[in-house]
Amino acid sequence: GTVSFDADVDNNASGSYTSSASGDVSTAGGTITVIASDVSLAGDLNAVAGNVLLQPSTAATIGLGGAAGSFNVSDTEADLVTAAILEIGTATSGNISVNDISPGGANTLVLRTDGSVTEGAGDGAADVTVTNLAIDSDDGVNIDVALTTLAVSNTVSGGVDVTDTGGGLTVGSVTT
Repeated sequence: GTVSFDADVDNNASGSYTSSASGDVSTAGGTITVIASDVSLAGDLNAVAGNVLLQPSTAATIGLGGAAGSFNVSDTEADLVTAAILEIGTATSGNISVNDISPGGANTLVLRTDGSVTEGAGDGAADVTVTNLAIDSDDGVNIDVALTTLAVSNTVSGGVDVTDTGGGLTVGSVTT
């Protein structure tokens, strides 16, 4: 089935979702949704062949890997997710900053924002390492990647600047 957690029901940016190492959540292929002002994951989120959605409850900025934001998902936390698709952000989320994230248990990473997706550190190393990456942004994309398939929708302003550090990138479609 489907499991949903809304840690910030009144959307006032004060409800965080925290899981302990023994706080694993599993479905038999259903979707796991976490809505919060921020997340602190120590337990597994295991949707098997389903999806895991990590969504800020407000239009907060998102920091992935070692990048900072109001809503943060570290690389260690991303590795606790097992899913066909790990989706972070919503169509109303703030800018996403990415620095060295490689969700080991998800073949597809989807990033959604009303803003931009940019690298947290301009070091030339891959900001995102995953098999498939889909980005839905409004204000531009500037990241370095090591992946197989990339799909980008950037609908309002800004350019798309993606550097393939792995050498095997195909621009195509990604099922989200």
